[in-house]
Amino acid sequence: MNTRSILQSSIVAIAVVWSHSSDAYEPETHAAITRSAAQFSLIGDGTKLARSALPDFDGKALALSTIKYGDSESGSRDILSLFEFGSQWEDKRSILNGPRHFYNPLTGAGLKVPIATFMPSPDWILGDNGDPGHDFTWKKARSDFLKASIDPDKAVRMLSWGLTFQKLGHVIHHIQDMAQPQHARNDAHCDSIVCLVLGAYTPSNYEKWTLDNRDLAATFIHNSYPTVYPSPSKAINSTRDFWSGSGRGMADFSNANFVSAGTNFIGNSDSVGRHPNFPKPFASRFNRQTMADLQNDPASGPMTPISRVCGGNLSTCTIDFAEVDIVDPLNPAMGGTNKRASSYSIFDQNLKQTTAVIATDPVNTSQWITNRVFALNRYNFVEGYKFLLNRAVAYSAGMINFFFRGELGLKRSITSPTQFAIKNKGPDDMVGPFRLMYDSADGTRHMVPDAIWALSVNAGLESAPIDIDLDVSPASAKSNTFVLVFNGTMGSEADAVAVTEVVVQPPVEGLYVLATDNVGATVVLRVDKKGTRALLPNEFSPFQGVSALAPNNRKYLQKQVAFFITPNGQPRHMLQSLTTINGSVTNYYFDADGKPAGGRTTLQGYGPINWVSRPETNGTSDFYTFSLDSTGEFKWGRSRADGGTPASPTGGAVTLPTSFMGKTVSYYEANFLGAVISPDGLTVYGISSPGESDAGGENGSVVISSCKYQLQGM
Repeated sequence: MNTRSILQSSIVAIAVVWSHSSDAYEPETHAAITRSAAQFSLIGDGTKLARSALPDFDGKALALSTIKYGDSESGSRDILSLFEFGSQWEDKRSILNGPRHFYNPLTGAGLKVPIATFMPSPDWILGDNGDPGHDFTWKKARSDFLKASIDPDKAVRMLSWGLTFQKLGHVIHHIQDMAQPQHARNDAHCDSIVCLVLGAYTPSNYEKWTLDNRDLAATFIHNSYPTVYPSPSKAINSTRDFWSGSGRGMADFSNANFVSAGTNFIGNSDSVGRHPNFPKPFASRFNRQTMADLQNDPASGPMTPISRVCGGNLSTCTIDFAEVDIVDPLNPAMGGTNKRASSYSIFDQNLKQTTAVIATDPVNTSQWITNRVFALNRYNFVEGYKFLLNRAVAYSAGMINFFFRGELGLKRSITSPTQFAIKNKGPDDMVGPFRLMYDSADGTRHMVPDAIWALSVNAGLESAPIDIDLDVSPASAKSNTFVLVFNGTMGSEADAVAVTEVVVQPPVEGLYVLATDNVGATVVLRVDKKGTRALLPNEFSPFQGVSALAPNNRKYLQKQVAFFITPNGQPRHMLQSLTTINGSVTNYYFDADGKPAGGRTTLQGYGPINWVSRPETNGTSDFYTFSLDSTGEFKWGRSRADGGTPASPTGGAVTLPTSFMGKTVSYYEANFLGAVISPDGLTVYGISSPGESDAGGENGSVVISSCKYQLQGM
């Protein structure tokens, strides 16, 4: 390279460094893509953020654009605006940022000019390959997310949440840059006044035209492309996969399927060649159109200047459009044909007539003088939007989803009210500390005493049992509500964070009473330490679809509920029926929907002493007796079959109401033929089945039986 060429290249390099030359899409375009991506992502409907204990957030999508959190510039913005601000501020905050928004997936390199080599886009914005020297990385967003989850001060958490959203906006800005082919092919461009003064003015016509025609471009900014993460193919499993990974990243797609202004095809429409630095794409064919054909095209503008070039007849001017078969390794069905990948004509990128140039045959290297060149113009841009802008939205949304992919659950043991298991509901294994916290009424976040554990929990599975004392002080602002936080290695990502608000319902002891009133209507009562009430039609009842029988029919219809946990961890219940008619015993089983279900017989024996627990290790068994007198006292007792002393408790009673809704209640049944006991057969007060406590609802110990009552005077 001669001295003059080196000097010119140096001028270009300096101009690139000291200007906003390397912005990809203009800030307004980034904002539109970012808002669409945030709304398309898992946080778009508000439920994911509501489960993440976001302060003052009510879980509704409207809150994304109303509740405000802090930003890096001492401002206050709603969530969607924070994402938008980050996506714009990534370009605006420093004139030195732009050259670091390039990445060639074929080499892994960033932008390189004769006097400077710049950090590749993923290194600059992820911060996972050394410290890039700024605070707006994915890694810094993770730190803010952790602070937003565990800091005691609510104001600090509010600001940290805002910084998390803003910095994610910075990150997805880079994903969107990869949907501009110049940035995925390291094709530098410069449109600042500095470049103009230095004689190095090489603007990106793609970006300028997109900004000037933002309304047209906006029609292509939508979620028509399938979800990138999570996706059935599970091809993207790390942050860097969004740039490049087995040809499925955003940079991979743009690099392989598109040319750019400085890396266009060479040759002519009869002998077309690829740029020497890029093996793809390949122009498979050409289609010729006259300017008359194009004058009503959505991309067309005023045709008068073009008409002058064509001698007043638009039909005499033609463009040979190169066609490229779009290959999409991530979603093959989303490929297609870019029918205007490049233009070969007498027009330059601004559709002005070109001057004579020297062209080189890509096959035999022969040269000739021509005024027909390969260029990218508005027709190429609009055709490219169909493949690029929807992917910019989908990959940005996928990156947001990847950040918030962690999901946790807290499940109470079925055998001990103070023993729990942490469930990893996310797609990746988690290794590291888990901690349980709660908010007091003043907004201060506290650690539950001794509630931090170093655990390894595989995706979809539960941890080993852990002991938690939930008698915390001061009282939680939201009853039975806690915040479960993880910070460690999630999948291949170090220093990852997951947070989920969990509701831990206390065990409940109660009695469900199936009865009829004096007009024969079936009523279900629930009796527990809170009192007695009739269940509403939409409340859970183990007696759904069951009618009580009058005692003088001598038909004893006893209904009980057996609770159990399915293999995938879901709590279920099974209705069990014992009917005695003329001395015969028939066992019936019903599933949660009240439909008959065959299976094991768990009712044993017959008569007043009916229910026998499973044998213990020493071969002995306990059995239970139940009775109800007319005063409404429900009694039970526990005995040891071998005459030994049974484990505590040995007996007890529940006093049923003598009045209900101002009416006198009388009880007629004298003996209960059975009642539900715990799964281990040793706890008479009922079934302990907390299930997925963060799913809400009443869980815990329940005694189920039935009796006949009447309301007098109705």
